Amino acid sequence: MRKLTTDVFSSHNLQNKDISFKLDLEQVDLGMDIAIPLGIVVNELVSNSFKYPFPAGRKGEIQINLL
Repeated sequence: MRKLTTDVFSSHNLQNKDISFKLDLEQVDLGMDIAIPLGIVVNELVSNSFKYPFPAGRKGEIQINLL
């Protein structure tokens, strides 16, 4: 999850550098049948979080908690 979200964050060419990213993750063992769909959902959520809540240079923080 940490690698996926870091890659998504760095792949977006953000004009607004005032978006911070906070992860609160615990070690969770998932099977491939859960990990792959979860990765797809997280990718979409993080990507959409960059596009829509922070238009026109607005500041903000994206948090992901997996406990």
